[in-house]
Amino acid sequence: MQESLNHLAYFNIEGEMIVASAHRNPDKVRDLGINAQKNGFGVIIAAAGMAAALPGVVSAYNSFLAAGYWH
Repeated sequence: MQESLNHLAYFNIEGEMIVASAHRNPDKVRDLGINAQKNGFGVIIAAAGMAAALPGVVSAYNSFLAAGYWH
């Protein structure tokens, strides 16, 4: 995820890294998804592990692009 922030910074795009789990912190993920646009976000880059649940959960709560990144 730090590499994603580095790329955004290169293009003078503000970014923020928030750690949350679709399995361990579902309420936090829901709140982040619901409030993302109100808080100025236009895209969410969701890094996920093997289950890859985070991008899908995030995109369920807003109408803009939630890009999934599996590692």
